Amino acid sequence: MPAQIFTISERPDLENRLDEIIDPWPEFMNHDPIVRRFFPQLYERFRDFQLVLYEPDTDVVLGEGCSIPIRWDGGTETLPEGVHVLETGFAESDPNVLCALMAVVDERHRGQRLSGLIVEGIVQNKEGQPSVRAEKFWPLDGIEYVNSHDFH
Repeated sequence: MPAQIFTISERPDLENRLDEIIDPWPEFMNHDPIVRRFFPQLYERFRDFQLVLYEPDTDVVLGEGCSIPIRWDGGTETLPEGVHVLETGFAESDPNVLCALMAVVDERHRGQRLSGLIVEGIVQNKEGQPSVRAEKFWPLDGIEYVNSHDFH
């Protein structure tokens, strides 16, 4: 069976296994005050928007995707920069778009074009929220872009 995408709400048992993914972030990210304050809360407040890429046949957690609903007027100049999107999302009571935060494949499983599955899962998991289309920022469709590049 191919790898499957689940939300943390759908498979809460997989949340405890996310630490099986080798941490892709440089150490300084673990000390950023905004990341430290808000990122762990994503899994409490926005469970339906946190994804796990899972291979059921081998019982392996392959990756994860995180996103947060925010209010955005569509202007690139008003899009929150970097980790500040977390502050925006947690302060928002009337979001209108879903903002992808990360799509990470465990380094032991890279080179298999799995990140595209995570990005596709984020796009499909918007639960009625309009999503920001990748072509606003990339010349190609986001899924095509990810699948056509071998990210390591």
